[in-house]
Amino acid sequence: MTGLSSSPKKSPKKSPSDVNQWAADAFSALEKALIAFEEDYPTPEPEERLEIVGYAAELAARARGITSSTEIDAADEYAVDNVLADLESEGDSEKEPDYAILFLLCYLDAHVHFGLLKDDRIEPIIQALITEYDLTIR
Repeated sequence: MTGLSSSPKKSPKKSPSDVNQWAADAFSALEKALIAFEEDYPTPEPEERLEIVGYAAELAARARGITSSTEIDAADEYAVDNVLADLESEGDSEKEPDYAILFLLCYLDAHVHFGLLKDDRIEPIIQALITEYDLTIR
């Protein structure tokens, strides 16, 4: 993913402490992922749109100062496996997935894997994102 490899390194931030802070943090990561995704996939094919979730674990790691590629890869596998399981449970839906929500779930799941967020806090954070932010991907 070339879009992320060229990003400047920043010092890690403390983990957010409440739902609104987590929502703002996750939305900021989505904005960064969209920039990188558009650089890597200027005219994505429909089957390439799901690739946006591949940026989540790396962005989560960067935000928290985690540099271990083993940990990042494990978080990526954990988060992507969870999202793919969710997609499979929806069955043969004709509706196109909401790629912003899928990215956000992966981003938050990566934090769960890193031990920085409890799984039961994800749903309220997603609800705050849906309520407070424009999650439209153009």
